Parts: sequence; structure tokens; C-alpha cells
Amino acid sequence: MWPRGVKFVKQTGHISRRALFQSLWPIAPRPFSNALREDHTGSVRTKRVFRPPGAHSEDEFCELCTGCGRCAQVCPAQAISPDDEGLAAIMVNQRPCWACQDMPCIGACETGALHPLEASWQIQMGTAVIDIRRCWMTTSHPDCGEGCVTACPFPNSALQRRPGQAPEISRLVCIGCGRCVPACPPGAIQVVPR
Repeated sequence: MWPRGVKFVKQTGHISRRALFQSLWPIAPRPFSNALREDHTGSVRTKRVFRPPGAHSEDEFCELCTGCGRCAQVCPAQAISPDDEGLAAIMVNQRPCWACQDMPCIGACETGALHPLEASWQIQMGTAVIDIRRCWMTTSHPDCGEGCVTACPFPNSALQRRPGQAPEISRLVCIGCGRCVPACPPGAIQVVPR
């Protein structure tokens, strides 16, 4: 169940979500229409947000997800919440994904919007980026406990420690879970979509 006060529209069998939003586009209120954009093919796509582990491409995910909230109910990190359309999303920079080994969110998805993954290293939500001007490792700040490296589910591979320098982030290994974000006292790390 979604948090109190959150409402969503469940997709019916006779009209697709895309068709519904395309029909509402001309009459959509301005704040809602800012969340959507029309691409060069004329189809309406959502603005890029972080989706739970195992999410298909954005278009396919939006077509398959019904907004039932089952993935959110089983998420031990309570990281999954509805986006503006009522679809499952993760705000990794505010509440990180734990990259659980068993990925219960995928098992709870009955529509196939989240496809099974063999291991958590296959998650591809985003990539962490570091503002080196704010990173305490670059200044050898005494309060830097290198929490970002220890919080990372793939320490010394996704986030590699470099004495006297900001950690190096491997775009190939970083899954964009966001666990390093709250572990950084000066707030030098953010996750960006892939």
C-alpha cells in the first residue's frame, strides 16, 4: 500500500497508460504537464526517475507497472514510493536502495515491470558522482571516515579509495543505489541517472 494520502490511477484493460496520458495532454494542468515531455516521435514519455532494481526501459516500465505498490510493501529499506504518476520509483539521493541480495521487490512484481536479476551487481539505476570541491578526502579532513567507501555494496570496486584524492567511481561497477550519499558528511556525492 502506498503512503497515506497518495492516490494512483490503475490501468484498465481497454486503454493503455500511454493512450490515457496522450488524451489528457492538451488539458493537463501546468505542473503535471511539466513532468511529461513529447519526444520527436510524438509519444509521451515520463521525465527520467530512478526505478526499482530490475526495471525495464522507461517506456516499457511505464507500460507494465500498474502502481499496485507490492514492491514498496516488501522493500526492507522502504526506499520505493510512487512518483507523480503513481508508478514505483526510488529517490536514491534521499532514501537509498539497499541492493538486497534476494531483491524482494522483483519477486513481488506480478506484472513483469521488474524483471529478475541473478545478482545485485546487475542493478542499473544510476551512477554516483562526486563534487571534488566538497569531498573531505581531498583535504584530508579529520572527520572524513571514508564512509562512502564502506557504505558501498561493492567497496574498492565501485568506489575506490585514493589517499589524498576523491574516491574514484567506476561507471561499470556502480549500480546507483545511493548508499554512499548519506554516508558522505559534506554531501559531496549525488547519484545521477544512467
